This record gives sequence, structure tokens and C-alpha cells, in this order.
Amino acid sequence: DPQRRMEMIHLLRNQGSVENFESRMRRKDGSLQWISINARTVRDTQGKILYLEGTMQDITRRKEAAEALAESEERYRTAIEHSNDGVAIINKNGRHQYVNRKFVEMFGYSSPEEIIGEPVILVVHPEDRERVSTMNQRRWKGEPAPSRYEFNGITKDGQTIFIEVSVTGTIYRNEPVLLVYFREVSERKLAEEALLRSHKELEHLNMVKTKAVHHISHELKTPL
Repeated sequence: DPQRRMEMIHLLRNQGSVENFESRMRRKDGSLQWISINARTVRDTQGKILYLEGTMQDITRRKEAAEALAESEERYRTAIEHSNDGVAIINKNGRHQYVNRKFVEMFGYSSPEEIIGEPVILVVHPEDRERVSTMNQRRWKGEPAPSRYEFNGITKDGQTIFIEVSVTGTIYRNEPVLLVYFREVSERKLAEEALLRSHKELEHLNMVKTKAVHHISHELKTPL
């Protein structure tokens, strides 16, 4: 790479050495390889460069693996960014390391920067913070913890929303993390609560009806 070659020459002239200087180099057969160079200048008593000495290492496989990993991560990130579920990556300190667009929207924030670096309980309603924190602590310790559960979430402006989550452990940038999928189920929960209330009201009416029937029956059987 002619440009990188000139950069290296400039560094050697000004600094006297380079370490782990990476560049592409064309082989005799025309194919390209990645190399890492460690070199220094050897000068005479007048400061004139006599020659260079150093080493070159072929790092082609490492660079190709890194590029493949970066491409894979970018494809995965693109898929997550367009997911209909909120997605968060939680580090071992219990803080948000990554959140997608849907997560930001779900909890009423303006950008990921408002959330990244903040603790998990930022989006958990105060009533459920202890329960959620305990489950996360158990999971990091390798103790049994549910992979799916629900909790009361809280938006930036203080509204309560119902959240269903799915949690799994994975590796992100060579570090163990939790990959968490969030789905708002407020409408379903409200419908379930309304149905439960309806059932209770029906049971109450049936109880009142039964008592009334028994009372009337008793009166009919009792002579004046």
C-alpha cells in the first residue's frame, strides 16, 4: 500500500521507530497479505540513517477473522435495530451496554445515549426493582433464575407499562453479557385484568342470586 508505506517512512524519520504498524502488501503472485511491522532506524554519528532493522509478521488470517467478525456483528446489529422488540445488552455491572431503537421508543427516551451506561433498574418500576435486581444477581452467580418473566416498567415521564422479557447469556466483544428482549404487553395485561374483574363480578352476582333464591324458597316453604 503506497500510502501506508509513506506513512511508515514519515514515522521512522520523525520518531525513529514503529511498532505494530499494519499494512497490506502484495505478494509475488499478486495476492494481498496483511503484515505487522516493528522497525527502527540505525543512524551514524551524524544522525544520518544508515539502514532499518526490524521484523515483519504475516497477520492476514487474524485480519480476515476480525473483518469477518465485524461484518457478522454489523449484520446482527442491523437485524436487532429493526426488531419489533426492544433489545438490550447488559454487562456484568448491571448496566446497559447497548439498546436498540425500539427499546428507546418503548420507554419514552430520545436516544440510546440517555440509557447506555445507566443501571438496569432505570426502566423498572420501584415496586419491582428489588425482584428484578435479585433475579439478575442470581443469573450472574450461575444460580437458577427464570429466562422469561414479566415486570412493571417505567417510562422516562413516569408512566407505568407492563413488560415481558426473555433473557439469555452470550458473549459480546469478548465479554460475558446478558442479551435481553423486551416486549410491551400493557394491552394484554389490561385485558386480562378486565376479564378477571368481570369473572369476579359474575361470581358475586351468582352468589347474590343463589342467596336470593334460597331466601325466597325458604319464605315459600314457611307457613304464615
